[in-house]
Amino acid sequence: MDIKIYKSVDNGETWLTLETDDYGRAITTLRLSYDFNRDGLYRVVIEDNFRSGIAAVVYEIDYLKPAPIGTLYGVSHIVADGGKAYTNTAVKFTWTDEAQARLTYGGEIAEYRSGTELAAEGEYRLEFFDTNGYSKIYSFIIDKTAPEGALSADNGGITNKPVTLEFTKEGVIGKLYKDGEFVGEYESGTDIIEDGEYKITLTDRAGNATEYAFIIDTVKPEATLVGVENGGKTGGSVTLKNPNKQAEVTAYRNGEAFDYTLGDTLTQEGSYRIVLTDKAGNVTEYEFDIVYAVNAAGTVVIIIIIGVIVFGAISVKILRKRKAFKPKQKKNDKPAVEAEPEPIDDDTAEV
Repeated sequence: MDIKIYKSVDNGETWLTLETDDYGRAITTLRLSYDFNRDGLYRVVIEDNFRSGIAAVVYEIDYLKPAPIGTLYGVSHIVADGGKAYTNTAVKFTWTDEAQARLTYGGEIAEYRSGTELAAEGEYRLEFFDTNGYSKIYSFIIDKTAPEGALSADNGGITNKPVTLEFTKEGVIGKLYKDGEFVGEYESGTDIIEDGEYKITLTDRAGNATEYAFIIDTVKPEATLVGVENGGKTGGSVTLKNPNKQAEVTAYRNGEAFDYTLGDTLTQEGSYRIVLTDKAGNVTEYEFDIVYAVNAAGTVVIIIIIGVIVFGAISVKILRKRKAFKPKQKKNDKPAVEAEPEPIDDDTAEV
């Protein structure tokens, strides 16, 4: 008895006599089981050479091997036509069918075993194939680096100037939010000028994301000035109160700094400058003078009072000198009766 196996790949037009199966095992009468894993039309002939030399059994099998099935984990999608997929997580590929895989990474080619985890950043090419001619290529990039941009303001800070964010990483998508509402996509280098609370998110193709937040505030701090106009003068007290926002207060009197709290009353004479500065750098200044001056009517009254005092003092001195004078007495004249001096008004004398 003799066993012969033939194979045709053109639907029986021509036949090839096989010496081995697809796993290298020789076809002989000593083995009754053979394995084939390639498409084709197979003919098995068993001949009885001892009796007649005529084929005893002829059996044909049209075999179409199914494509092997593999599953890629860690990559959300595969881009067709030679494109690449991106991920920021580890990747592995598994299969159970009879197939093989080759991995190209960093310029080196190596055999890949089902389920091996790939975690290093870089570009990968995985070829999945079988002996029947099936082949599929998976290309992907592991990228764990978050996109970065150059923000013209402090991240998380507040400013009174326009803000821009510049980024250069390929494939990054920027999204702009204002006061908690989505505005739209943000292009690198676009000026943001309106007041508000902003957030910009940058997301790359691998899913890495970076967030920037800032506030633009161009409103100057203001307060109510009571007792004088800004830039004016007054002879009374002054108060600066009721600010429209939180601000740092710096106060100067006659060029010298002093501690001042909004709402306190200023009464001391001098030239004042009070500066309000908010967190965004907006500044408002208030300047005024407190001056206490005597009016013209008061000056006349004071001059009259001084004149009366001076005149009274001179009159008292003259009166005292007259009272102290005595004329000389002649002989044979009777002594004159001395008149008692008139009393001097103490109040006048004291003046």
